[in-house]
Amino acid sequence: MERFIEQLNDQNLKLELQDVLQQKKPFQNFKHKIDQSNFRQSWFDFKQNELEKIVENQLK
Repeated sequence: MERFIEQLNDQNLKLELQDVLQQKKPFQNFKHKIDQSNFRQSWFDFKQNELEKIVENQLK
């Protein structure tokens, strides 16, 4: 989630998400905030790409 936030261009959302990660229930609140934004698909794409990298590294 932190790496995703770092690459965002929307500074307002970036600050909001950074704040969310510092509060209680960061995973739940991050999901809620992303689901309400225009970056929902970007998050899913990013997450999928990161998971693929992990699997690829495990197979080496």
